[in-house]
Amino acid sequence: MGMQQGTCEYCRKVRNELGLVERCLQGDRDRMAEAEKCRRSVNYRCHAGLREVIKPVYLEDLLIGYIMMGQIRDSDMPSNTILEQWIKAGG
Repeated sequence: MGMQQGTCEYCRKVRNELGLVERCLQGDRDRMAEAEKCRRSVNYRCHAGLREVIKPVYLEDLLIGYIMMGQIRDSDMPSNTILEQWIKAGG
């Protein structure tokens, strides 16, 4: 899932300090399934409030992988859910 590629500092904090790695990965898996089903790019806001795009890549009719573009901030504030969890965690 592109895990060898680094993530931005915000994502690292959300994943590691708030313990939301699995939620992040599940969101990616869900959007991959959606992109595969509709055979087109899926643009979405992740659970942490950032924009991401997943595009399925096909060789003829065989799905061979995904192009993932992401961690695009389109506002100055994190999602309310993340902000609340961050405050509870003492951040």
